[in-house]
Amino acid sequence: MRIYRAFCLTLFFAPLLSAEFDVKAWKFEAPVQLPALSSPQFVRLTLPGWALANTREDLSDLRLIDASGTEISYILQKAETRTFRSTLPTSIINRGIDPGRFEQIVCDVGKRVQISNQVVLYTQTTNFVRKTDV
Repeated sequence: MRIYRAFCLTLFFAPLLSAEFDVKAWKFEAPVQLPALSSPQFVRLTLPGWALANTREDLSDLRLIDASGTEISYILQKAETRTFRSTLPTSIINRGIDPGRFEQIVCDVGKRVQISNQVVLYTQTTNFVRKTDV
């Protein structure tokens, strides 16, 4: 149906969820491109990182509207997160120092590395006075 092609993914930032449905008050919105559908059906959408970064943690401010501006109900399915720790043997393959500015190291962690969003460094020093970027 044509209505399903005209969805507009909209992030709604209002102080209260019961606030009036005012499109002009929305800070962010983005069109959603859907595949051609022969009949109404569920469509899986992956939210871009910028959208997730600008919504409430529970995504309660997320809205879908059609081309006429009517809000459309949706089912929200969150990916399951996994947290685990592992220690990888590393070897330093390059070290660079610019005294007073920075110290940099490049480490090789081998070929069997999984994607991670966190690196923990253990050091013998506990008193740091400079910023560290990883």
